[in-house]
Amino acid sequence: MTDYPAIGPVKTALLAAIGYLDNGNIEGARHFCRQVLAADPKHPQVAILAVWIAAHARDEAAFRQALQAMTEANGIWATVPRLPSLEGPPLFLDGRLEALFGDRTPPVSDISDHLGDLYFEAVAARPRLIVELGTRGGESTRAPKVAPRGVLIFHDTHMAAAYVRSDGSIGGGWDNRRGVIRAIEELLGRDLDETRYLAGIANGWAFRHIPKSNGFTILRRIPTKAG
Repeated sequence: MTDYPAIGPVKTALLAAIGYLDNGNIEGARHFCRQVLAADPKHPQVAILAVWIAAHARDEAAFRQALQAMTEANGIWATVPRLPSLEGPPLFLDGRLEALFGDRTPPVSDISDHLGDLYFEAVAARPRLIVELGTRGGESTRAPKVAPRGVLIFHDTHMAAAYVRSDGSIGGGWDNRRGVIRAIEELLGRDLDETRYLAGIANGWAFRHIPKSNGFTILRRIPTKAG
């Protein structure tokens, strides 16, 4: 068994746990979580880390148990998608994307699974203007001004304690209080279950929602006869 160092301050031990987890060292992450619990038995971040650790270990039973404990402790993130079967990382089949990223697969991030969809939609729309907005809580999506044939593309539409990428790797999420998906619900005039794959038409928009990797949602305005 590895002899891990003792780290005093709770904040330092938490950072150590996250660092070990990011490097795939589950044993080390658990070790520092225990240090935090010894110093502060009710520290709320430990419940979240337990979810991440179980997800990294691909232990679905532990994942569900940790998720329930975290929900009871913090009252947030009541739903997290089940661990999917491995699909493998995204693969670029366009030389321009490969040249841009220097590889046929994108660097791993919370949006790496969606870069192909983003590229496809941009090419298909043939836009004269592309505007990128960091909406964060979704406030700026409440009154979007889009051309008659415009397309809206959103990330972070399914936030949870942890997310799983197509290659099986795990990232940590946060509570954005359904900010982005809630704004989309207001625009469409209907409720959405962001934990599911969705497609439909509502309030003059055709929409498609992909729940994995923090969620990715595409809205395409349906042109009117006048438009």
